[in-house]
Amino acid sequence: MSNRRTDHDFESDDLLMNEEFDDLDDAVEDEEQEERSVRARAFNMDMRHRIEDRLEERRLKKELNEYEFFDLDDDEILH
Repeated sequence: MSNRRTDHDFESDDLLMNEEFDDLDDAVEDEEQEERSVRARAFNMDMRHRIEDRLEERRLKKELNEYEFFDLDDDEILH
């Protein structure tokens, strides 16, 4: 009779441990998912900054080119 009770106790302990491992596994998966999400956001922000920098550089080059073609003669300066 005591063997049955002991076997039963072990089985319930095993079930509890399995649930704990499942919970731990779920927690680890959630952390990994969050970490991937953070890395993806950081990558996207980095890419966005690069694109914005390139656009700003193009805008400035275009503006500079416009000034190069803007020719003022010294005789025609308005006062």
